[in-house]
Amino acid sequence: MIGSGIAYLQVMFLPYLVSTFTICLLAFFFLEKLPLFDLNSKAWPLKEKGHGQKLYRELLSLNRAKLASGKSIELTRYKFFTELLDELLVSYKQTGANIFGHIGELRKNLLKDIKYEKRLSGARGSSLAEMGMIFGMSALFTIFATSYAEIQIEGVALIFAFGWQALGVGLFLFALGKLRQKHFRPFQGYLKAASFLDIFIKTGQPVNIIAKKLALSSLIKDKSLDHLEDRMEMILEQIKSQGIYDSAQGAELGAECWYCYEEKLDRFFQEIKRLKLLVITLFFLGSYLFIFFSLVGALQQGH
Repeated sequence: MIGSGIAYLQVMFLPYLVSTFTICLLAFFFLEKLPLFDLNSKAWPLKEKGHGQKLYRELLSLNRAKLASGKSIELTRYKFFTELLDELLVSYKQTGANIFGHIGELRKNLLKDIKYEKRLSGARGSSLAEMGMIFGMSALFTIFATSYAEIQIEGVALIFAFGWQALGVGLFLFALGKLRQKHFRPFQGYLKAASFLDIFIKTGQPVNIIAKKLALSSLIKDKSLDHLEDRMEMILEQIKSQGIYDSAQGAELGAECWYCYEEKLDRFFQEIKRLKLLVITLFFLGSYLFIFFSLVGALQQGH
């Protein structure tokens, strides 16, 4: 019986190899398409997919003629960008301030945000694709072994093996969401405050109103971003005491914020790699070995 089973395993190797190669091709095709997706917010909810690009297109069509028409302007809600744009539009209606240079800056920053969101989305999707490849190969190996080689394996064992892999995916997504919040939730508050500070000062808002809207004391604290808060407090104090605001300070503050974002991205991607390695080793490789030894045990029992 065991010799017959091994012979069947040899015969089924070619179709198993072809099927595995097909799965790999499909996975690589999926990975190539991942940069086209934009999944925003804390845990990549599908309902906000593409909101960043939609807002960017709306900003491209926002000009003096459209504002002068008096029609109500509804912008797609996306993070803090829309809130800041609403403030600019109110300032334009009330004071006639020239806001188009600020809209151009926001548009540039929005493009940066969209690019980074695509990188975050791609990292998540590529990890899931790798896990899907291993799951598919495990399933094919089991199907060929039980169908072609007629090796009997307990159904409970299969349920446990593939359930263990599914548990690994669930834990990976949960941990990934927690890591994303840990790294980027505080940063959004700092970036929002820095953007509001620069634009509100340039549009002539009173410093006490600016300080109230920034609400620096309510920021979610992050030791790696404390220097940004100190910088903003220093700028506000300088305006209060001297009535002077150097526009170059706002540009430097914004550039520093995005530099901090890139640093956080690098650390986040390193943590994703470690997390993925842990999950694949513990849940997927472990499950694959469990299936393999279960098949070997079934062959020995048959012998």
